[in-house]
Amino acid sequence: MESNQDLNSVIQATISAALCKQNAPTGQTLVLPEYHGIGSTLSFKSWYSKCMNLFEAFAIKDEVRMVANLKLQLRGTAETSLATYLLNNLNDKLFNTQIFYEKLSPYFIDPSYPQVLRRKLQLLSQTGSLSEYISNEANLIGDFKGISDAERIYLFKYGLDNKFVDILNLKNPETFIEAINLISRHGTALDMRLAQNNIQKSIESNDAMDIDLNRMQIRDTNNYETSLKFDLLNDSYAPDTFLYSINGVEVPIHVAGRVGRTYLNNNMVCWNCGLPGHRRANCNKLPIQHNRNGSYSYNQNNLNNRRPPRNYNNQSFGNKYNRRDYNNNEYKFSGNGPSQ
Repeated sequence: MESNQDLNSVIQATISAALCKQNAPTGQTLVLPEYHGIGSTLSFKSWYSKCMNLFEAFAIKDEVRMVANLKLQLRGTAETSLATYLLNNLNDKLFNTQIFYEKLSPYFIDPSYPQVLRRKLQLLSQTGSLSEYISNEANLIGDFKGISDAERIYLFKYGLDNKFVDILNLKNPETFIEAINLISRHGTALDMRLAQNNIQKSIESNDAMDIDLNRMQIRDTNNYETSLKFDLLNDSYAPDTFLYSINGVEVPIHVAGRVGRTYLNNNMVCWNCGLPGHRRANCNKLPIQHNRNGSYSYNQNNLNNRRPPRNYNNQSFGNKYNRRDYNNNEYKFSGNGPSQ
């Protein structure tokens, strides 16, 4: 009998300690964002949603308390609009947060909001991560419905990083949700900015590349190595750079250096034309040559991909070593000049 009493005492003490710990202060303070009314950088719907998320995070479920906190965060014209509503509707009571939102939201619709919104979207710029840019755009849009998906994608690309703009231009999504999924999935699979930095490093040093392409492996759920499937997405993504989809992952590969060429050769991909299925040695496509206009062209010297004859003047007037009469005709007609 005494053992049962001791056991009950221990259980009661444990429960009391747990309750005291649960009710103890956590050091966290509820801080709600302020709303200043029409012209604010934050729409009324976005402000309301942020406040409700904070209420849920702090486990606040008392509707009267939540409405009181929402009223305290209204500033400027928003506070004036609330006072006007209460004066004109003496019999209406804001009992819960849903009524608070439905009754006050019509007071915060700006008639010039579509023009102002489009201007703000054009001025929006990606200065941080992709997720921050998407969140800032969503905060500006709020619950505005007077914009089509095509126009929203167009405005969304204004301040977006060029690497992600290239993806949207290449895929051409029909809906805004599809556009977000495309660039979000791409950002998760491979950071485009990091890849571009590695490409630039490989241009400066052919043997230096932070991404070790030769060690790139894609494994299935059973942890077995699978063969890499190459799909050429863009053969002129950047100078001497092909954009591939490797087992669903978009990867730009620079072929001016040894690293990129070796990696493609090992995977039966031609680094001349960019197409998988054959190597450079078996490619029938003419090699790319750099012309004087700063662009790339095939067979620019009209020699049908044959080497020029000895002492051939390729008309590159800016290079003195390609002239026959260089150095006082010492090498004229000899076939052994510096151009060889």
